[in-house]
Amino acid sequence: MSVAEKPVRATKRRGAAMATTTKARRRLTARELLNSGLVGIWKDRQDIPDSQTFARELRERAQRRRGG
Repeated sequence: MSVAEKPVRATKRRGAAMATTTKARRRLTARELLNSGLVGIWKDRQDIPDSQTFARELRERAQRRRGG
């Protein structure tokens, strides 16, 4: 299985590609994720100068909320 075919979890987000639903969870392959419109979603945002740092901080805040 190539990297592009490995399953990746995606969550239901407003205005984004929805890979999971309330009925059944489906995992996206890396190729599907790349084609979903999610990759590069912040590339043109002027208020986010470093999207990698921004994404890392979002993940860290989410983990703290869950107690992780």
